[in-house]
Amino acid sequence: MVTVLHVERTNKSPYVHFDAEEGHFEIKGVSIPEDSEAFYRPLIAFAEKYNKNPAPKTVVAIKFLYFNTSTSDYLLSLVRTLKEGQEEKLTIEWHYEEEDEDMYETGTHIEKVLEHKFVYCPCESIK
Repeated sequence: MVTVLHVERTNKSPYVHFDAEEGHFEIKGVSIPEDSEAFYRPLIAFAEKYNKNPAPKTVVAIKFLYFNTSTSDYLLSLVRTLKEGQEEKLTIEWHYEEEDEDMYETGTHIEKVLEHKFVYCPCESIK
């Protein structure tokens, strides 16, 4: 299995760095891709393969400035996939800019939908 998935950000898609050996999954930036399925399907497939031999601990760092509704659906699928079979070993970090109450509220909503406690990480800026 390829142990690292790396995608550079564009104006419409986020930076992605998934490291299976370290158990660290980071996604950040803006997500408004033309074809959300084409962008997110490989990420979910990587997570499915990762679940067959996960690291002792898995950390998902979500650092969005903005994302659209279709991204929300795929984000839920991605995290649900990582949650399967390793719920006790999974930490989800929700990073948001301190002044962005909407993004914080979005995190609390997704946390409830996933039924998994998030760690909230306010920061000055997400770059």
